[in-house]
Amino acid sequence: MSEGSLRVAGEGVAQMALRRVTVTLDTPTRDGTTEIHILTDLPAQVPAVAVAELYRGRWRIEGAFHELEAAIRGEVETLGYPKAALFAFCVALVAFNVLRVVKAAIGAGHGIDAEAQVSGSDLAEEVAGTRRGMVIAIAPSVWSAFARMAPVDLAEMLRGLGRQVWLAGFRKQPRGPKKPRPPRESGAKAKHYATARLLQKRPQK
Repeated sequence: MSEGSLRVAGEGVAQMALRRVTVTLDTPTRDGTTEIHILTDLPAQVPAVAVAELYRGRWRIEGAFHELEAAIRGEVETLGYPKAALFAFCVALVAFNVLRVVKAAIGAGHGIDAEAQVSGSDLAEEVAGTRRGMVIAIAPSVWSAFARMAPVDLAEMLRGLGRQVWLAGFRKQPRGPKKPRPPRESGAKAKHYATARLLQKRPQK
């Protein structure tokens, strides 16, 4: 871990002094990144290690919200009423907790590394596709038995079920290396033409 300083400024904005904390990862990310740069305006009294720890917690929250949006589809755009949208989001949070329990069971059955490789989207699609058939085929009394189980017995049962999951069917797809950004064209070569201005210059019939 290392730390440096830099200054950033936008158009018409005064320069801002920032700290840049660089974290070298033990293992590269899926896209091959080996370092993470964290920009912060926290004072020097906050150690770089504390900044990195705070970012790690924030990153987990961002990952959770990404899974809520991508795997569980918790943000329903057609819900124009605030209360309905809030209710749908709360239901998605409950479903997210269930998804995390399933992932934890897989990790307990196959190892903690296996849990990190499981795709939340694939798990959610599997549950959505098979739920209706399971509700029809399995009697309600079978489901109610889980509510009466002791936490220790339930955890052991989930661990056993996690061992039976076919990991190859739910493994995340490896992400390729990031492509470099194409060079930007100069504004002198590629000018923007406003549609309204072009319409004004059009010959009148």
